[in-house]
Amino acid sequence: MASYQKEIRKWLGILLDKIFLEDAYHLKSHDLTLEEAYVLMKFPDGASLTEFTRFYRVKRSEALSLLDVLIRRGYIDKVEDKEDLRRRKLLLTQKGKRMQATLEAALEEKIGFVLSGLSHNEEVGILKFISKINQLTVEKYRINGGE
Repeated sequence: MASYQKEIRKWLGILLDKIFLEDAYHLKSHDLTLEEAYVLMKFPDGASLTEFTRFYRVKRSEALSLLDVLIRRGYIDKVEDKEDLRRRKLLLTQKGKRMQATLEAALEEKIGFVLSGLSHNEEVGILKFISKINQLTVEKYRINGGE
């Protein structure tokens, strides 16, 4: 019998991207807010500031504010782009890479706990449910013009 856990994990991750629940995932052992932790976990290493703001769909001022906090805390560095000295690239520091790995492991542990002990039929039902919710939120986003 096939396992759907890999597919469920993928869709659960997508759902968490949309609905990052307060304290559902927060690690008490670090200095990051939930938003900062989420951004660090999903950080596109090597991105430019423009790429970063497009990726997160936030105003440039919000991105600068968030990045400033992560830079001050030593998780991200701004470095000159070797190909274009007018630009800067955003890179994870070693501390940032360690924290990113910690955050990903904690999330994986929580997802693993939620999925442990499910029957095949439960896995299929959850996958259908999450896929349906995801589709509904995509349609709502398109209908409301991204609001």
